[in-house]
Amino acid sequence: RHLTPTSCNQAMSNSNWCFNYSGCRYSWNTCPNNDVHNDVRYNDASAAWVLIAAIIVFFMKAGFMLVEVSFAKTVKERRNVVIIKHMDAFASAFGFFLIGFDTIARYSSKESVHAHFFSASNPLLWFFKFTFASNAATVVGGCLVTNTYKMRLPAAFMSAFVISGIVHPIVALIIWSDVAHSLSPYRFCVGMLPDYNCTLATPSFLRSMYVLDFAGSGAVHMLGGTFGLVLCLFAKLKHWRQQNQSTQEATPIGAEGAEVVQSEGFWDWMYPVSGGDEAVSEAALGVIILWFAWFAFNCGSTESVESPIVKSSQQNPYYNIPAIIAINMIMAAASGGTFAILIAAWAQARLRASSINANEVANGVLSALVAITAGCAFVDYWGACLIGVFAVVVYHLGCWVEYRLHIEDTARVFP
Repeated sequence: RHLTPTSCNQAMSNSNWCFNYSGCRYSWNTCPNNDVHNDVRYNDASAAWVLIAAIIVFFMKAGFMLVEVSFAKTVKERRNVVIIKHMDAFASAFGFFLIGFDTIARYSSKESVHAHFFSASNPLLWFFKFTFASNAATVVGGCLVTNTYKMRLPAAFMSAFVISGIVHPIVALIIWSDVAHSLSPYRFCVGMLPDYNCTLATPSFLRSMYVLDFAGSGAVHMLGGTFGLVLCLFAKLKHWRQQNQSTQEATPIGAEGAEVVQSEGFWDWMYPVSGGDEAVSEAALGVIILWFAWFAFNCGSTESVESPIVKSSQQNPYYNIPAIIAINMIMAAASGGTFAILIAAWAQARLRASSINANEVANGVLSALVAITAGCAFVDYWGACLIGVFAVVVYHLGCWVEYRLHIEDTARVFP
């Protein structure tokens, strides 16, 4: 899969950011118009497409909020979730505006984006990338909804500020940048750098170790989940230290305090007989909102919907790529959700539960969406189905690890 430079025709001589793509089931090439926008990728239609997609992506916060609220057991916990979701939006805006955009904009065209700290030199690009950075910070909150040690407001503000302003921009720069050793160079194999050639017959070791993360499966969702796991581990460490201190004070010299071990097995823990304590209606609505907004998240990452070339000369022209991405998302989510229902039904029959755990079915759909986000533009439809099923398997393995380590991850953010 390579992007190779090409030359523009006379009508497009005002833009030298032209390339063609060949791989998997489709190929396309484009020489974008240079309209009234600073970034040569965006003509009027594509600019509207990116702006609408960014607005819908920002709406994912409502889905995350509903999913997390469904786990809250008290009114205080529900209020805490709501205020932290708002705090995520506030802090991520400041972090990305003051620091993050200057870093993250560097994987855009060097000829068109001149980023500076404390500025938004390209408003369209700024808003689109901000929604991704903000969602990376929002994912974290679900891990500590019912945890004994919840995030206080200053900690929530600093967490979102650091993720959106520093951590996510650096990760995005490493994965998506146009520098010579980018981990995912498919976007910028266009000859902008004289020392970077994606068509080398024998690429170097570093250039051969690339990844395909089209929309942010790793740069956004995995980043947020990993950060959430770190917070859970810190909370567990604090709990262990306090428990150890209290045990030493209350236990005679020579006695040892043993850690409380879960008496129930993994399947009893993950699929309780009662079917779970979550608010099913709020969780279901939150998942549907996330699923809806995820289409904008992935399809909008094309950052264009038009190509000035003759459409009939292509097997799958450029304007079809968002639709291909949407179909892959549907197939992955459907396959993952179906496999999750089968597992939940098996657990219900094994444990003689009163009903199927609807929350785990929803988590199966979300895990499939996270997995397909990386390769949504590159895989075949049957490959999307396999990715959805494999994502549910990985999700259960992650839950098993948290069970064995006694990690209190309320919304299963890390798996």
